Amino acid sequence: MTHSDPIPGNGGDDSYDIDSELHSLLDAKKIEDIEFGEFDLQNSMREDEMVRRLLDDNFPLLPEILEIRTQLGEESGLTVVYEHLVARAGELRDEFASTPDPSEELKHDYQLTYLQSRLVIAIQQLAAAKGAQESVLDQAQKIEDSGDIELANMWREFAYETRKDAEAQALTNESLGEKTATRILSAIAPEFKGESLLPITAASQEYLVVYRLKEEKSDDDRTEVKAYTKKAREILESKLSDGQRQHPDFEGFAFMLCNAAARATLEPKHTLGLTSMQQGTYRLMIDYNVADAVNTGPQIGIDPVEVRAIYEDILARLS
Repeated sequence: MTHSDPIPGNGGDDSYDIDSELHSLLDAKKIEDIEFGEFDLQNSMREDEMVRRLLDDNFPLLPEILEIRTQLGEESGLTVVYEHLVARAGELRDEFASTPDPSEELKHDYQLTYLQSRLVIAIQQLAAAKGAQESVLDQAQKIEDSGDIELANMWREFAYETRKDAEAQALTNESLGEKTATRILSAIAPEFKGESLLPITAASQEYLVVYRLKEEKSDDDRTEVKAYTKKAREILESKLSDGQRQHPDFEGFAFMLCNAAARATLEPKHTLGLTSMQQGTYRLMIDYNVADAVNTGPQIGIDPVEVRAIYEDILARLS
């Protein structure tokens, strides 16, 4: 949430009405809360559609999961259920590891709870993918309505690729297994638009191989970003005073600035082979982080010009 611009006072100077400013902030917070509430509701509805189709398919484990949801009183989605199952699985794992001769019942409870957690997160991931696809398709329609048919078709292709990536994520999930993932994807197929990886063909297998390689590259890229972010932070901290480093807003400021510097340094390597749209998204993320740091800087005593100078110096020393 960002602060609104100062409201001029009646005296013609730079003062402003603090009550009006406060009401403006509260109104912005209400809008923010409403937007998050609507997002949660929409995502919950997508999850429920997935669950309904899996119930129609007589998918195992779901009745017990829904009973847990009822007991928890969770009505806004499966997140609390997932967190509960993960915590419970951890408790059972620790109990199993510390028991000299664990019973079959304990082993069964642990395995069942773990599988339930895997099913819940798979449903959530697929619901999120459906939401992403809907958003891109909505954007494609707006672009088409404006008259740019070629660009609209590009966005639709991107949306259809979202479905394939979501399916690949499920099919390559070792904790689910390909057989279970195939059954899940078959049941919820009507929730998506575009070409599916199912039934598995030679082309599907090739897509899955490429997907695995992309995921391995993503893991390596994330590791590199973390390493470069750490180096950037060391440079940043050397330029600031103790008071600035101890400011409550410093952590958020440092992450945004240092993560942006790390990604900008690694951009040529990480964006190699990406489409122009993907490259643009990568650059947009860097620009967003830098802008956030520039806006936060004055709160810890660093003016925008100095923030950008520090950023450029970090880039030069990371390269």
